[in-house]
Amino acid sequence: MTKAWRRACIPLLFLILALGAANPVSAASLHDPALTWQTLHTPHFAIHFHDGEEDLARRLAGIAEPVHHRLAERLRWQPRERTDVVLLDRMDLTNGWATPFPGNHITILTIPPSDVATLEDYDDWLTLVFTHEYTHTLHLDKARGAPKGLRQVFGRMPLLFPNLFQPNWITEGLATHVETDLEHGVGRGQSSLFRAMMRLEWLEGIKPLAQVNAGTTEWPRGAAAYLYGVYFYNFLAAQYGEERIAQWIDGYSQNLLPFFINTTSRATLGKDLASLWTEFDAYLAQEFSGEVEQIRALGLTSSTALTRSGLESGYAQAMPNGDLYYIEDSDERRATLMRLPAGGAAPQPIAEVRGAQFHAHPRAGILLVQVERTRNTNWFNDLYRIDPVSGATARLTHGGRYQKALWHPDGDHIIAVHYALGRQELRLLDARGAPLKTLWSGAYGDVIGGIDIDAAGARLVASLKRCTGSWNLAMFDLASGQWQPITEGAAIEMQPRFVGQHEIVYSADYDGVFNIYRHDLATGEHHALTRQLGAASYPSVSADGQRLYFNQLGPRGYDLHWTPLTQLAAAPPAASAVPAPIPARDETARITAYQPATGLWPVWWFPYWYLDEQHNEFGATTSGTDPLRRHYYEATIGYDTKRAWPLGYVYYRYDRWQPSLSLFASRTKDIYLNADGSLRRIRDDDEVHAYLERPFLFVDHQWALHLGLVYENEKDAERGPTAAPMPSFKSSLGGIALSHNSSRFFPRGISPVDGRVINLTHQWHDVFGGVYNGETTQLDWREYLRLPGRHVFSARLAAGLGERGTPAYSLGGTMADPITLPGAGNLPPPFNKRDFPLRGYDDGLPQLIGDNMALFDLQWRFPLRRVERTAMAPPIGLSQLSGALFYNTGTVWDEHASPDQWYAGVGGELHSDLILGYLLPLRLTLGYAHGLDEIGEDQFYLRLSGAF
Repeated sequence: MTKAWRRACIPLLFLILALGAANPVSAASLHDPALTWQTLHTPHFAIHFHDGEEDLARRLAGIAEPVHHRLAERLRWQPRERTDVVLLDRMDLTNGWATPFPGNHITILTIPPSDVATLEDYDDWLTLVFTHEYTHTLHLDKARGAPKGLRQVFGRMPLLFPNLFQPNWITEGLATHVETDLEHGVGRGQSSLFRAMMRLEWLEGIKPLAQVNAGTTEWPRGAAAYLYGVYFYNFLAAQYGEERIAQWIDGYSQNLLPFFINTTSRATLGKDLASLWTEFDAYLAQEFSGEVEQIRALGLTSSTALTRSGLESGYAQAMPNGDLYYIEDSDERRATLMRLPAGGAAPQPIAEVRGAQFHAHPRAGILLVQVERTRNTNWFNDLYRIDPVSGATARLTHGGRYQKALWHPDGDHIIAVHYALGRQELRLLDARGAPLKTLWSGAYGDVIGGIDIDAAGARLVASLKRCTGSWNLAMFDLASGQWQPITEGAAIEMQPRFVGQHEIVYSADYDGVFNIYRHDLATGEHHALTRQLGAASYPSVSADGQRLYFNQLGPRGYDLHWTPLTQLAAAPPAASAVPAPIPARDETARITAYQPATGLWPVWWFPYWYLDEQHNEFGATTSGTDPLRRHYYEATIGYDTKRAWPLGYVYYRYDRWQPSLSLFASRTKDIYLNADGSLRRIRDDDEVHAYLERPFLFVDHQWALHLGLVYENEKDAERGPTAAPMPSFKSSLGGIALSHNSSRFFPRGISPVDGRVINLTHQWHDVFGGVYNGETTQLDWREYLRLPGRHVFSARLAAGLGERGTPAYSLGGTMADPITLPGAGNLPPPFNKRDFPLRGYDDGLPQLIGDNMALFDLQWRFPLRRVERTAMAPPIGLSQLSGALFYNTGTVWDEHASPDQWYAGVGGELHSDLILGYLLPLRLTLGYAHGLDEIGEDQFYLRLSGAF
């Protein structure tokens, strides 16, 4: 394979990387190896489900076919192949995703939403999430004109999917628009919370189109694509009609060249998106100006902010002694559990946490629900106990799958909401998290939201959602195990808490705005306690009954506020609900054992050719994977007809068991010519790699053990008449490596922080013979320390020890040095690494080549400017600018010697974090380095990389 061909492949490789970034999954066994999988077959879907999920699979089959017929007509598209749908009940997260490559594929996490977090407006969770994801499937799969015709030849080649090449807000906005059902009050396009978020965005001034294109890290961050997208489609439907939206999709679906978004917009809507964005702003003014005036006319509740970090701060609990516990969120560090002592002392951090579900008890401590990885693959919620004084955290359960939990007033028991396989249960646990008794088992579609317990320990109050119904308040009697409804209606009532024995406070959207209400359990009267322009949620009342604490949604997210507990007007009457019908199960669909081979046949290919005086090279590239991603392969096979050469490479990864297996084999040929253009020599280069990776993955840190074999054989295949024989070069090695990562990266950060990345490797260089023999040991340690204001100090130590006869280490150059991360499927793992950058010195200098080496690199990394803008076309954007000042020093030495000379360099770098194609992040680095020693030099360099 020629070097010219390799350069030609770079754009296609970037494309495949971009597609992978749209659907990120860990390379370390996506699914628990212990699971047994089956497939349920319907006319348009293959639904893959694991142990215990047959009921969910049959329910989804009853949903999927009607949704297909409805959406295929609406989006005017029928996929040629069945869509694979994977039902996964091993992640305590609410999500789903879809991709059209290599085949149409949807993954649905079965756990339903149980709180107000933008997804609360649903009837049946499987119906909502499937409708959203299948909209993506039809939209992204759709092709007309030339792309559709070329797919008849090349199959599902990524460049022939026009709708892949659009900003995320356009694709997510359409799916969110389609999921919305005004009649039944379903979907984010009509939700009170989304309306509050968009109302606040309009009041602050909506974000520029270029910023929404870029995927902003400002509030509402990840929700911005859905929020701006669905309101933009609402605007198009109101101003231009649904038919014009369909025409817009039709028009873009026939673009053979990507990113012609404005061209299509002008052709179907008469304006480019910049002009439409101005109209969109005017539409929002009409939508919200009267509403804002009406809310203000009623009088807004004044309150005092206790936090100012925004994002997801709040979730307070007031204690009997006057202390207040709450969550402090930040874009610079992980969420922290805080205590605000009674009497006005400064807030005190207790412990970093993942999530906001906690319950404090004066004696038992703080009970926390947070997610952790189990068996590398399962993301399960577990219970933790935190000492409020020391912050020491003890894990109570392992794979417990508890969504909510609170202490019983006696402090010796826990009441928790358990979820598995589409069903919730209320369980009584002891203080160590061991199950004692099941208090209640829910039917399909029964979901418990927030819960609280009265001081006597006899009753629970909860937000309870029945299948296809709305969220209402209900009382649970612990003695009888029976629910008693408190409210019934179409409004969403959430997060109830007892105030004494006879009253509760909670959040509800009775008039379309989430506010805090007080309910008298004896009289049934409801009264408002807040009136907000945004939203108020998560109430808690001080022990003396004088203060109301709550989360207030503002322009930067949620912050904790307090206000005097003053009763406002009576709550408006609750509207009656219009329930949607319960989806029927498909009892007749055929079920078979899962067969990976049915999805492994290549579904796309793309040719390449390379012709010159020395070559007539022709070939093709393809790849494939099965629906469960157990097997993945890619191959490029070519043949040079002029010289009768087979060329190419094959990569295969088996990722069902732990460890995972990766195999790679390649044959390339390099041609060397004399000055007169005649042939000097042709060199064959054959390589074979085999790797095993055994990960040990947790949320906050990851480990992996790597085993590897590498074989390379380079020899003359042909020589010209004047060329002297060149000896063959054969090398082989076997290696074992340990990798570790505990660093963190935050959305608005410029670098990893708060941790380290370590690679430790030992290699044997004569496993199958070759020019090298002996052993090498190598350590690469990178440490990251957070400094104030998003600044970072990083330090790196790299060291290699090698016996005589092993490959020499080489220092020098300015190229980026990628990091091996555990469980990331790195190819290759940290084996056969010989070259390390030492800025300020050219690579290949004899003074910097030796059997042993050591390298130190110190950096101060600092932010310069956050830009977050991406042009519509060409789709090139800039996320942020940052800089770095560095000092690096290194040395090499041979066996039986010691370092006698260290070579140092200093310099600086300007980093531009680019966004290509609205999706692909790349870092462009402009750097200057000065070598401080005699062999050093001044280096100016420009580098494009995907790593920080």
